[in-house]
Amino acid sequence: MSFFLTFFLKRVKVGEKICAQINQLKIPHQGSLVSHQITLSLGIASIFPHPDESPKFLINAADRALYRAKEQGRDRICTNKVSCF
Repeated sequence: MSFFLTFFLKRVKVGEKICAQINQLKIPHQGSLVSHQITLSLGIASIFPHPDESPKFLINAADRALYRAKEQGRDRICTNKVSCF
């Protein structure tokens, strides 16, 4: 299970680096109510694989995390760790 957590945390670190690089570009976003420049919101999900689970389960978990990021003000990462045993 520690491998699962390590793998998940590495995905979060990659997401943080991508967000930082986007912010450094300072691409203007005229008319935005969120920020004067383009920002990035990410939903990251991870699941311990199970043969009875559909890939849609993981996609839906990532989608829920993305919507949570947007609801919390955007320009952030939200995660969703799902365990299926």
